[in-house]
Amino acid sequence: MKGRAKTTRQAQRRAEGDLHARSAERAQWQAQLDLLKQEIRELSGAPEADIAPLLQRADQAAQELHRLRMSLNDAAQNLADATAARVGTEQAQLDAQETWQARRVLGRLNPSCCPRCEEPVGDERRAAERDRATCAVCTRPLPEIAENIAEAMLEQLTTDIATVQEAESAAAAHHAAVQAAADAAVTAHQQATEAVSSALAASPAHVRLREIELMAAELKGRLAATGTASLDTPTVSAAPDVLSAVHQLVEATVKASADYLFPTMDSEIVSLSSQFGVQHLNSVTLKRNGNVNPVKEGVKHPFKKLSRGDRLRMRVATVIALLRAGAARHIDSHPGLLLIDSVAAEEMTADAARRLIGELQTLTRELPELQVVFTTAQPELVESLLPEDHIITSDSEHLF
Repeated sequence: MKGRAKTTRQAQRRAEGDLHARSAERAQWQAQLDLLKQEIRELSGAPEADIAPLLQRADQAAQELHRLRMSLNDAAQNLADATAARVGTEQAQLDAQETWQARRVLGRLNPSCCPRCEEPVGDERRAAERDRATCAVCTRPLPEIAENIAEAMLEQLTTDIATVQEAESAAAAHHAAVQAAADAAVTAHQQATEAVSSALAASPAHVRLREIELMAAELKGRLAATGTASLDTPTVSAAPDVLSAVHQLVEATVKASADYLFPTMDSEIVSLSSQFGVQHLNSVTLKRNGNVNPVKEGVKHPFKKLSRGDRLRMRVATVIALLRAGAARHIDSHPGLLLIDSVAAEEMTADAARRLIGELQTLTRELPELQVVFTTAQPELVESLLPEDHIITSDSEHLF
């Protein structure tokens, strides 16, 4: 108690020294801040050059630039539409010309045989072609070749091409004009913005005002960060004694609860571990730090000295015992998810593995809110124990 009081008095003296030093520093900062505030008020009330016309011109330039950019987008879309119409019309003219030329050429053909089987075309079919206008090869009616209609269609397509070409040229000229206007608007906006910046920079009052505003903000931050400590002499705190008493009370409560709960869990861990294949296990003593302190064949064995298989099985048994003890006393201290990798590994026999898997399945029935996910390379261990919709298998070498 005397040592604690001495330590507290020494801390008190250090705190007093720091408090006085910081108080003097804070007083200096506050005086500087008061002077800066006065200067800010004076500069804020001083007359300045009227930059309202410059701001108005900059705003008008920005609005004009926005309008021209929207117009430029519309002009670009109109030009693209006109170009597409011109290309489509030219393609239609080309198709019509090719079709007309093909009909004129094919109409003058006089086939001597079938182009597929090379069977000669007889005189009867030639006569039928002349008299009834049926094809000498397939005997179907020949299409009429209306030369005046075809020529009229080609002429109309030529006229259409001229029209769409004029429309495309007009759209291109409009797009170029709008582009030039938009470029000029960009230049005008930049000039208006630079004029405002130059007018502000040329004002000494404005420059000084920005400087002292930054200095005042820094001083305010220092004062806010250091707080407003009191110069009253601190008294010796009784907090250490209170904390010590609380710690002793909590320690006693926790120990009493552990003495009540752990023996039951010790028995459960021994029983489950034996079922899972841990041989010659006499007892365990579970501690609050998680140690189980096993005794095998009457000899204490450090947990880390056990085989990997025994450690795995005892870990699973400990988790199951903890979950059951918590559920029996309505203590929700588990997140509701249990993951176990290679549940049948580490030289576990098939019978012990089935007992472990069966115990996990029983645990999920006891605790419906608990989800248990485990993996195994031996699917035959679970096929007879778990429902089909609870098993995920894969035909390949790797599951994931």
